[in-house]
Amino acid sequence: MTDRGLKATFNTGECEAEWRPLHDEARDLSYTRNVFAHHPVLRLATSKSGMAFDIYSIHIEPYERILNNNYPGLLGKTELRIEDLKDHNEKTENLVERLHKFAWRVGGWRAAMKSSP
Repeated sequence: MTDRGLKATFNTGECEAEWRPLHDEARDLSYTRNVFAHHPVLRLATSKSGMAFDIYSIHIEPYERILNNNYPGLLGKTELRIEDLKDHNEKTENLVERLHKFAWRVGGWRAAMKSSP
């Protein structure tokens, strides 16, 4: 909806050039978010030097892989781990910051449009 609204309101190359990478990045991050949100956690219990610990990962169930082989949210991996979740969080926070800055610029463009004769 935001994409359509921007296209309808602003017919400028500046808006499109800045918005398109943000839009594409949000879409790509949503694929990984969907894997984290909708697929099961696999817990591997093991021990190291006599100390028990668990390794957690998110994976796609084998029966679902048959139905859909394309999971871009897996980032080319077979499962996502804690490090991937941390990386995803960092990228998402970075995107949110850039989207806020973009929103302020859009507000400035909108104000400039209203003040133009």
